Order: sequence, then structure tokens, then C-alpha cells
Amino acid sequence: MNRGHLETTILEADILTQMRRWLEPIGKAMPALNIQRALLDALLKMDIESSQLKASELGKVILFYTKNSKLDPAIRRTADQLVSEWIDPLSYYRGGVNTDSDVCSALDETDHKALCTDARPTSATC
Repeated sequence: MNRGHLETTILEADILTQMRRWLEPIGKAMPALNIQRALLDALLKMDIESSQLKASELGKVILFYTKNSKLDPAIRRTADQLVSEWIDPLSYYRGGVNTDSDVCSALDETDHKALCTDARPTSATC
């Protein structure tokens, strides 16, 4: 079995929802650092489609990691990198304008607009 086929099978098994559950805070407690690092590193290596990201609601948890000042800086950088990878194709497909409205809704609308306006020119819209 090649790596691409295995990754597709794993993603179809709804692994992203399970990863979201492992990464979500429980009350005020965050998951152990080794769990956070391992799961975020695994996410960096995955080729995740917008529909899978939206269905799992994983983007919301990763966005929370980018905003939480109490987290380890390395974890926040990895979360920032994930959000950047996910937002670039979402917002700036073919010259700067999003053509896939499903993808834009994968992240919370307010947070997505804030990220777009902070990091991108104001002429691009989602």
C-alpha cells in the first residue's frame, strides 16, 4: 500500500475529528505537550481537503492554539503554520480571490476575516 492511499484511507476514517478531540482543552486543562507536538506535526504532513477540515471542525481548535498566549511558543508556531497553509488555498486561489465558499466556512467566519485582513491585502475577499 502506498503512502497516499494509506493517508486517504485514514482521513476517510474521520481521524481529523479524533485529533480535534485529543487537542481540545478539557475545562481549563490543555493536553500534554507531547500529544500536542505529535498531533500538530502529523497534521503538517497530511494533505487535508477543505471538506474534511470543515466536517471535523479541527480548524477552530488549531485557530484557538494560535491565539492562546499561554501555550508553548513552538506549538503556537506550528499552529500558525497550519492555519497559514489552510488559509492560503482558501483565500488566495488563482490570483487572490477565493472561488470555493465551502472552504472559507471551515474556519469561524470572524476569525477567518481577522486572519485575512491581518496577513493579506484588503482587496482580497472570502
